[in-house]
Amino acid sequence: MGHKQMCERFLTLPFGIVLLVFLGDNTHENSHSLQSTITMTISSELGDEYMLDRIEYFPLFPRFTADKEVNHEWCRNQYLTGDLSRKASDEVFCCISQLRGSVLLN
Repeated sequence: MGHKQMCERFLTLPFGIVLLVFLGDNTHENSHSLQSTITMTISSELGDEYMLDRIEYFPLFPRFTADKEVNHEWCRNQYLTGDLSRKASDEVFCCISQLRGSVLLN
């Protein structure tokens, strides 16, 4: 899946389990193909009882901790407050993700 970052923990919300997929600057990724890969992997590795209710894609990078781990609390809070959706549709944040992706590749 390249350098895309995914929150490794699922969000358990009153309406089900949501997986947040951070695409970084790789917005041309085929979401249908990616979704198929994700659901097949979960089914084969964990079983169908862990199947997701929803997968949300964001053309952003997640925040990381000082230990270079995905900051799951930040991901959760940004999602629940609607900030991830807002940032994903904001041209400035999308440009920042493209810039960050360029830096990461070098």
